[in-house]
Amino acid sequence: MSASSAEKLAALVELEAAGKLDQETLLDMASDPDHPCHSDFEWDDSAAAHQHRLAQAGRLIVRYRVTIESSERTVTVRKFTRVASEGRWMDGDLAVADHRGQLEEAAMRDARTFVLKHRRLGDETLVEFLSRALDG
Repeated sequence: MSASSAEKLAALVELEAAGKLDQETLLDMASDPDHPCHSDFEWDDSAAAHQHRLAQAGRLIVRYRVTIESSERTVTVRKFTRVASEGRWMDGDLAVADHRGQLEEAAMRDARTFVLKHRRLGDETLVEFLSRALDG
């Protein structure tokens, strides 16, 4: 039976309170089948190796960037964009043309996450500016 999110969070909070919240310790603790986070890991080594290689492939894809220059500004962006609805990556320029709505939704989610993180840091001037921009 899978543990609840509350049980998993409690286990992480307990590790953090003990000053032991790191990946190695969590993995060691979760290797116990009775640990709340046990089911969050792939314990079959062959399947885990495949998942690891998929993660490596994803990091390789997002590594490449392009610089876009205009008369107003210069920005550096990822070369390839993930198109979640199709489960694949494609050239950023083509993705914008073909999937603008999805990309705009993802950008808004990212912006809201940015605002929440900075609100927690207490950077109210930036947070209020961005909040108004997102709501307006």
